[in-house]
Amino acid sequence: MKQGFIIGLGLLVCSSYGWAEPIKGTFSASLICPAYKSIKKQDNPENVMTEVAAIYPVVAENKPGGNWLLLEFPNQDPKQRWVSRSCGIVSINTHAADKESLGMSEECHVANTYDSYVLSMSWQAGFCEHVNYRGTKAECDHLNSGTLSVSNLTIHGLWPNKSECGIHYDSCATTPLNLRDETVKAISPWMPNFYYSTDFGSHEWLKHGTCQALDDDSYFMQMKQLVEKFDQSELGNFIRHHLAQEVKTATMKSDLAKVMGKEVVDKIQLSCSGRVKKYLSEIRVQLPKSLNMDAEIPQLVSGAKTVDSFAGNCGKQFYVEAPGIQ
Repeated sequence: MKQGFIIGLGLLVCSSYGWAEPIKGTFSASLICPAYKSIKKQDNPENVMTEVAAIYPVVAENKPGGNWLLLEFPNQDPKQRWVSRSCGIVSINTHAADKESLGMSEECHVANTYDSYVLSMSWQAGFCEHVNYRGTKAECDHLNSGTLSVSNLTIHGLWPNKSECGIHYDSCATTPLNLRDETVKAISPWMPNFYYSTDFGSHEWLKHGTCQALDDDSYFMQMKQLVEKFDQSELGNFIRHHLAQEVKTATMKSDLAKVMGKEVVDKIQLSCSGRVKKYLSEIRVQLPKSLNMDAEIPQLVSGAKTVDSFAGNCGKQFYVEAPGIQ
């Protein structure tokens, strides 16, 4: 059977990858991730990986709003391969009726209709030193040159989510970011790009912050408070205690569960950069819609969704990059 053969009314794609839902769009990679021939077997002929900032055509997803996208890789055999949706940003080109069927209706851009949050935190050394940003991120340039040192977890974002929208609940208003100087100063140690520019903060605000009720200053200060809480917990301590070391994913999960509780660890997912050797770069925590900022972490995450995998794309082990020039 030929790869990409479409049957019926084009509702399903049948190929060597199995059944898939056809979509049309582009995928902008933000992480280095493997490109699999088969989701189930996770085989990767020629060890093909996504390249950060590269844009790939999207031809299908494993299900509407699913976790896997079928991308096209020129000059590869096979050229169509599966990549985790969490490795970048997908832009789907569809008509209004198709958007509705994919859970992308206007209701997915209405503020304050979310049902949960995801807190995304970066481990700056692994994030900057093993992803090629080609000089586009000042904080990474300064970190890699030794003029900046960051030894705490940092803010990537706080993302309101809506179950029926999948990852498409975003961009609820066009209100520009206008932070007070004191907010920028307070946030900078926890979001180091703020030392040089608030452009990334503006991106996070317009895509995610506009979908919740807090004003921009309060939203960013809430993110700071959340990241501080996790950084000062056993999670942050574990990372700092294992600088410049290989860590077994199962060991980290077990050690955190002993101190923080299994219910907390079930809400945490790791993300790594690197082709063969994995480097810790990001940690995502599922949170409920209602955030009790004064609560301890077990109460804070109570009622949140559980993750499919603590390891994420980090596999069985990963390396914790130490801050500073090695």
